[in-house]
Amino acid sequence: MYREILTKAIIANGTKEINDTKEMLTNDSISKVLGCYVLNHIHNIVTKNQDIYINGSYQVYYWYSFENNTKCALCDSTYEFCDQIPYEFTLDKIEIDDKTEIKHYVSIPPSCTSMKFEDNKIIINIKRKYEIDIIGETKLKVKIDDVIIDQKINTEYVKELKQ
Repeated sequence: MYREILTKAIIANGTKEINDTKEMLTNDSISKVLGCYVLNHIHNIVTKNQDIYINGSYQVYYWYSFENNTKCALCDSTYEFCDQIPYEFTLDKIEIDDKTEIKHYVSIPPSCTSMKFEDNKIIINIKRKYEIDIIGETKLKVKIDDVIIDQKINTEYVKELKQ
């Protein structure tokens, strides 16, 4: 004999790693690039038709010296993004809509992987990675034994242990 159990489970998942190259122009003749940091990362999930996107933005702070290392500047730029996240169903295929339960995770928050300059242009590489899980209802089929176990429950068990 079998029973069916209706439950929620991960029915699809996906991942995407993004490497962005950002170029910033300055009015200065750069001597050295001194540092870069990415802050204020915000993001959310958006569905369009059967596609899943991560929308968001982050702010890049970069620091450089100029005029033969006698002066320095700290600048910032904000970047918006909209990345489609590919996914695959495990078994059950469902229609994705605004009511579909989608969990998203930031595996690698936006961070600077390299920074260089050419004349008055700073080139920064930013790496980030996202993962999604699509949650849906699915059925489990469980085999049930026909054997009925006829045992009496000892209600005095706890009392016996205390003595």
